Amino acid sequence: MSEVVSDNTIIPASKIQFIAVCVTEKIKPRFLQDFLITNIKLNNILIDNNTYVWHSFIEETNLYKIYIANEMTKNIDISPNILSEFYENIDEKITIDLFVLKDFFAVYKYGKLYCFKNIKESTKTDIQNYITQTCKISLDNIYEIDDIRFKELQSSYEIKTKNKDKPNFVKLKKDNLFLYFSAFSFICMVFFIGVLNLFYNKAIQNNDEKIILLKKEFDKLKNKKINHKKISYDLIELFKYIKLEKLYTNKIVYKKHQVQLSLFHKDKSKLLNFSIIYDDKILIENIEFLEKQNLYEMVVKIAI
Repeated sequence: MSEVVSDNTIIPASKIQFIAVCVTEKIKPRFLQDFLITNIKLNNILIDNNTYVWHSFIEETNLYKIYIANEMTKNIDISPNILSEFYENIDEKITIDLFVLKDFFAVYKYGKLYCFKNIKESTKTDIQNYITQTCKISLDNIYEIDDIRFKELQSSYEIKTKNKDKPNFVKLKKDNLFLYFSAFSFICMVFFIGVLNLFYNKAIQNNDEKIILLKKEFDKLKNKKINHKKISYDLIELFKYIKLEKLYTNKIVYKKHQVQLSLFHKDKSKLLNFSIIYDDKILIENIEFLEKQNLYEMVVKIAI
């Protein structure tokens, strides 16, 4: 159970869970609640009466960044919000700024929190590259905020926001999604089998031997006694991301809750973009340039 905190307690970024979901278009408001709940549950994150959520839609890449906190407090607030105090005396908020702190970074777009993420040993260059690739935006300024400066901003922020509703995070309603997930699972499995058939029929024209082996791997996967709801959804998402990044693959193997696959593209950055979507769930085993094919190959393992 979450620890009871006072109304004035600001939750550190390290206590906030984060997931990223790639979509083909922005979710309509009336479907947003179900979209958030579905993806949070599929990432094995507990939803209870104290679950609060904030999301940011990155329109440049059709990516939802979803942040989840479980705290027992009336008005939840988080440490990245403190950086809004940086703009207190700025009239025209027209820049996109990166703030780098000891344990997290935050991006503010036109004076409002756009996204944030916990960090451990990342350099400014690593963070800048991450933002450029996941958000497709150009940063106007990069600020390093040390502990002393952050405490100054926090003191001013707490005085001005005391007893006021805090921005961003809203309480997530706990719905009974059993029927929804059951229907969703069935649809996912039907769609997944359809995707396999399309992939099989198209690719076999180019390489009979490889695609037959690939189809056998998927046949083994379908016959495994596993959580089909979770696996089918994740694999559909996987194919969707591959399609969005215009990549192709000739080998996919499922083993011990991991998918291993080889991805190809003539542009190395496209492969790296794909790896960023899965963030800490992906392990890049190898990247090399294939001279004969004039392509880059990236071999990865993805936890699902």
